[in-house]
Amino acid sequence: MLACSGSTPTSEPQVESQTEVSESSNAQQDSTSDTSDIAETETETQSANTDVVEAQESVSSEQAVDTNVVEESQAIDQAEMGVSDPVPDQKEDLALAQQRYPFDLTQQLLTDPRAWPEGFDMCLSRSGIDMNSLRDARSFPIPMHDAAAMCLLALDIDPSSLMFSESVGRGPESDGPPDDDRRSESDERDRPSEEMDRESEDRNTDQRQDDIALAIQMYPSTLTHDVLTRRIPWPPGFDICLSQSIDMDLLRNQDAITGNMHDEAALCLLAVGADAEILLSSAPGGGQHGSPDGGEGQPSDGPQNDPDGYYALTVKQQSSSYIEAESSSKTSFTVGQDASLWLSGYGFNKSGGPSLFNHPVSIATDGTRLAVTDRNNNRVLIWTSIPSSNVAPDLVLGQANFETQLEGKGLDGLDFPGQVTMSPDGKVLVADSNNNRILVWTSFPSASGQAADFEINIDSLIRTQSAWPWGVWTNGEKVIVAVTGGGDNGSKLIIWNSFPTSGSVQPDLHIKYTGMGTPRMIVSNGEYILTGDENGKTECRDGAGSHIWATWPTKTNQAPDACLSGWVGGTIIGEKLVAIQQGGESLAWWDQLPGTTEEASSNKREALPGVGHRWQGGDGNDAEYVDGKLFVVEYNGGRVSVYNELPDGPDQSPDWSLGATSPDVNPYYENWLIQNGVPGSNGKRLFVASDFDRSLSVWNKIPGESGAVPDLFYRRFENAPWDISVYEDTVFLAGNTGIYGWKSFDGTGELPEIEIDGNIGSIQLQDLRGVAYNGTYFALSSSQLNKVWVWEGIPSQNDEPKYQFDMSQSPGRLDADNEWLVIAAYPADGASVKAIKFTELGTGNLRIVPGYTSFAQSAALTDIGFFITQQGDNKVVGWDSIEDALSGMSPTVTLGDGQGTKDANSIKMANTVEWDGSHLWVGEFKFSTRMLAFKPTS
Repeated sequence: MLACSGSTPTSEPQVESQTEVSESSNAQQDSTSDTSDIAETETETQSANTDVVEAQESVSSEQAVDTNVVEESQAIDQAEMGVSDPVPDQKEDLALAQQRYPFDLTQQLLTDPRAWPEGFDMCLSRSGIDMNSLRDARSFPIPMHDAAAMCLLALDIDPSSLMFSESVGRGPESDGPPDDDRRSESDERDRPSEEMDRESEDRNTDQRQDDIALAIQMYPSTLTHDVLTRRIPWPPGFDICLSQSIDMDLLRNQDAITGNMHDEAALCLLAVGADAEILLSSAPGGGQHGSPDGGEGQPSDGPQNDPDGYYALTVKQQSSSYIEAESSSKTSFTVGQDASLWLSGYGFNKSGGPSLFNHPVSIATDGTRLAVTDRNNNRVLIWTSIPSSNVAPDLVLGQANFETQLEGKGLDGLDFPGQVTMSPDGKVLVADSNNNRILVWTSFPSASGQAADFEINIDSLIRTQSAWPWGVWTNGEKVIVAVTGGGDNGSKLIIWNSFPTSGSVQPDLHIKYTGMGTPRMIVSNGEYILTGDENGKTECRDGAGSHIWATWPTKTNQAPDACLSGWVGGTIIGEKLVAIQQGGESLAWWDQLPGTTEEASSNKREALPGVGHRWQGGDGNDAEYVDGKLFVVEYNGGRVSVYNELPDGPDQSPDWSLGATSPDVNPYYENWLIQNGVPGSNGKRLFVASDFDRSLSVWNKIPGESGAVPDLFYRRFENAPWDISVYEDTVFLAGNTGIYGWKSFDGTGELPEIEIDGNIGSIQLQDLRGVAYNGTYFALSSSQLNKVWVWEGIPSQNDEPKYQFDMSQSPGRLDADNEWLVIAAYPADGASVKAIKFTELGTGNLRIVPGYTSFAQSAALTDIGFFITQQGDNKVVGWDSIEDALSGMSPTVTLGDGQGTKDANSIKMANTVEWDGSHLWVGEFKFSTRMLAFKPTS
């Protein structure tokens, strides 16, 4: 086992509440929060949430607030609540106290005086706290949390010894920030009005949840699916209602339909008074759906308007030859050790060569040459003449050669590059996002690996923190940069009206206004400007959209002239605007540049569903027209697809592709790249699920070599699997509104024998994020409903759960062994991992693992220890046992150097973790596709 250190717990605290549910109960599920559904693709994940990197930048920006202001605000809080310096007055102990007694624990304690240990009230009172202010309070200033933590430290209270009342910490009753880093709160002087607003919001939320419960009972997901895919004609008024709550463009891509869209569709059907029976009878086949019959029948055949079977669940079987891993008797790891094996990639510091792209994000031309940003390979590829076929590039920037991919910080390196732009006079600019700078070549580079002439460090220039620029554009004179992050002084465009000659030249204009969120790529012709925005707030949409300036801005913070629902990137061809969209399968096409919001909406042309090419945009949207050819970047397709001449509109298919043998070939699938891989194993087989790919890859032996190709590849699951559970030969997947399962997986390629969608008993399945099965108990979690449910045995469609837990923080992935159920969180920033013994399900004695709250998206109980991923810190931490973790002991192992690179000893956004008997597998997230295997060393 891993080397032990620290102390042993004496008992464990209860921090959540639970309700035992009668199996005969017919009560409808009551949701505790109204959160937006997190979509099951990488694109949708970004639309619904700020991505992890942006969240980290938000943290940085909050921490960057002037310390005098923070101290003044905290002084006011302390004065009004009667808080003085904590006792004992040992400031050096505060960090230790905060780590040992995290925010959610002190929140529970302050709201539950019955749980106060002996001497705690006297210590608080000596700290200067007005004890009357604690009466019936549900929100407390940060200094009060610190005082509580310091008192617990002074009294040497074991965090696992604290026991709380059942009523404490349920959903909306638990106010205050969900995270544990004690960042600045709003001024307590505003609290009364905020509480009134919150009570009103809670009433509205409760009413909306009641409406949703009624709507989904009347219009189940099988029906709303057929409505959303237009298999059932829309009743009058439905489209107007639906357009108020979702981006209608997303309906063109059935991959983009989420659980939240099903809810909104049901609400709109309820609002227009649609008759469910009439709707069903209007469907082709008289309402016969491909839905499950009780949850254990054959899987759905997929949408009926899918004649080529693109959306159906199929399995690809192949004879793979790879070395089988030997089981390991070793159980300990070396801190910072290299990964031993990799899957889903080309090798450590291997790009795949010159002709494969790993998420191309941008394209540019100077009229005679072409450049493509190959983002995840940290490079820009250059063709010195315009290609007419899928030929290799001539030059590479950011790497010394075409074979490597590691990040670099020098003028010859790149780290997660974004947009590339070229001017007619040979200037080349690249948004070097993770290095917070723009690299500038003042004349066209002549050799691979050539260093830039200078950099524009955005943080240094305009005093941002982690500016994270995604977009840059120039025509050789003017320059625009999209400052995507950067905190309070970021999230804007900066403009030079004449080309800067060094990195110290200040921009002429800063364009920031309230609707700007995280601006992305830039489209311009020197007068007209369009920028996509992942998190904008405009009249068009609260979320992903685009901002348009019909004429060149002349004033600081000049508001845009128009907006567009959904963020796009592309090119201007004369008076036309041609763009690829973040979501959907069609190009967006305007025959005249839209100058108003009305023109942007009404003059937009798109292909009908199933017509033309299935475009795969995403977090990189760009296009370029040169030499009579239209080049369109497909970020999630791993290719640049090309028209040999400008098409008449968006319904035509491209002729060929760079980076792929044809526009219909996805090189990610061809080369077995898995996005957001989630591993599971029973010691005989390795399984890797993917929500983004809607897939399951299976190795019938445990791989003992890198690059092993799976024996089975399942795709496409209608409910994108977010989590996987493997117990002996029983396998379950869960995501969105459904589960899939095999009671006895035999490796022959059988489709799942269990498929349940929409509900189990009275439980409405929404935004499922976790599944666990240990042979006795079956558990599911919903982050949208803040619920965890537990059944005895494998449930059928009509079974009620035995236990139900209301979580104060949105639950995520689950794991289980014979003794423990472990609950990670989603999206997990500042949230603790929690655990409960199966023998204590009836008491609700749910415990907290103190600390380690940096996006802890996964926790694993294994034969060699207990492990938690720290996605925000790019690490995995481990203990000998879960008991050690619960007691507050320090981890005995840390994997990943924390740098978040693609080196062998580094993990980029550690997402998931699993042990297969030979290796500890770690799945990376979003901006990397690797599955890394770490072999114990002793």
